[in-house]
Order: sequence, then C-alpha cells, then structure tokens
Amino acid sequence: MGRMQRKQEQQQRRRTGPVTRRRGRTTAPVAQKRHHPGRWVAAILAIVIAVVVLCVVFFTPINNTVRTATGGNDTVADKAVKSVVVSKLDSAKTGNSTVDGAIDQVANTIKTTRVSTVMQAAKSESALAALLTSKGMDSAQANTAANAIYSTSALDGVRAQIAQGNWYGVYRQAQQLAASQGVDLSSVESALAQ
Repeated sequence: MGRMQRKQEQQQRRRTGPVTRRRGRTTAPVAQKRHHPGRWVAAILAIVIAVVVLCVVFFTPINNTVRTATGGNDTVADKAVKSVVVSKLDSAKTGNSTVDGAIDQVANTIKTTRVSTVMQAAKSESALAALLTSKGMDSAQANTAANAIYSTSALDGVRAQIAQGNWYGVYRQAQQLAASQGVDLSSVESALAQ
C-alpha cells in the first residue's frame, strides 16, 4: 500500500468515522457531523438585523399597538417626542415674564397630556374643543380655537399625521409648513390669543 493510498484512507476515515465491528458484523462508517459555529452566528445575526429593519419600517404601527396595549399610556417614543417639543418651547423663551409664563403653561400641558388624547383631538373638532376645555380654556374660546385649527387647510397634513401617531410625518409636515411662503395662520393665532 502506497503512501498516497494510506493518506486517502485516513482522510476517508476522518470524514466518515471509524469502521466498527459489533458481534462479528462490520457496520458501515457513519458520517460525522461537522459543527460550524459561524453558520449559527450568521443566522442569529441575520435574524437580529431583520427584526431591527422591520421595527424601523413598521415603527408607527408598532408604536400605536404598544400604546393601545398599555391602555393609552405614552410609549417611549411618545415621551421622547414630548421631550423634544418641550425643549423647543423652552428655547423659545424671550425673557418676558408673560410670554415665558405662557410657554411654561403650554410645556406643562404637553407633559401631562396623553398622546392618545392628542391623537383623538386631531381626529375630531369636538374632541379638540373638549381637550382645550379640560386644560383650562373657556368653552367658547376652545370652540373658536378648534374651529380655527380645523378650518385652516394648511394644518390638515399635520393633523392627519398626529391622528395616525406618525411622528416622522408630523415633523415632515411641520418642516413643509415652516418652509412654505404665504401660509395664513393668523386666524389660528388670533383664536388662541383670546
């Protein structure tokens, strides 16, 4: 038997395992399983990446589902959005005690109001008037403000995105509203200033 033939037999034994004899019989070699931990790691990594991508793509429905499942309580994303809005309001303070007091009141109202309540108010003019009344606004003034907000077509996109709980959509709509020229929000401003 040549050296080459012995080497081939050794390789064959490594692949299939040794030939065993039981009670006078020779059993066929059984293939040994090769463990590839790299495949497991790659599979787990692929699953984790797929879950993250799905969560990013379906963020709004997942966030709304969590909010609904928790009985309308704010989600982590809702709290983050509220925090950003409050910080933007705080940065708008002018040093004037009247303006700063109004900004503080609005910031406290945002902090204490559930996002699910705001979403309902974005779906219905009467729900918005009820929300404003519950936060201390006079009933007639709340109705006037709600009517002004709902009759201003420039705010339709923002309201629709708020009603869906789509915070990225709200941000996009607000950016478009800020960038657009000639948008008349004077009726809303006058209704809220009363």
